[in-house]
Amino acid sequence: MLSRGQERRLDSFEATLEVHMNTGLEVLSAALGAAALSTIGAFGLDWRRSSRARKSAEHKELRDACIVILAGANKIALKSAMMRANMFARSGITESLDILTHQRKPPDLLEISDYMFSDLGLVIDAQATIWLIGDEELIRGGGDVVLAISDVAEKSTAIPKDRKVDPNSTTAERTIVALRNLKSLAPDQDAERARQI
Repeated sequence: MLSRGQERRLDSFEATLEVHMNTGLEVLSAALGAAALSTIGAFGLDWRRSSRARKSAEHKELRDACIVILAGANKIALKSAMMRANMFARSGITESLDILTHQRKPPDLLEISDYMFSDLGLVIDAQATIWLIGDEELIRGGGDVVLAISDVAEKSTAIPKDRKVDPNSTTAERTIVALRNLKSLAPDQDAERARQI
């Protein structure tokens, strides 16, 4: 049995211990709350930085894709113009005789298409990037440029109408076209103006 003085001291000790325990729990919960808020703040800041970095990278990727499409369009337009000039230079009876006597090899359609469209793969890849990242207006603009590229290539390498053989034509009409093909191509100024528009 405890004396009255010992009991009072024990009660006083228990009360002090309880106060210290409550204060300790409050301090501990405040410290844990502060740590949790700091962690959430750090994750939020990191998320914001990574979001900005991702948007910056996407913007750079879009800019690079637009540059590739425009540069590819210019390259293909220049190649088409060179092919057209080559088509006029290498036509007619002299070209036929050079090929016949093995002075020059005939044009290989696969080599020509590889030459003409070597830059088109890059343009298509850039267009795919724009489809993935760009907005609707940019997607439409990139598609218009790619369609214009194919239109320029088609118009630049088109055979003039008077040089084409109609499968339904008569033998006399085919002979006339064959004789016309012996003459070197000369650019028709009206057709050239219309092609450039």
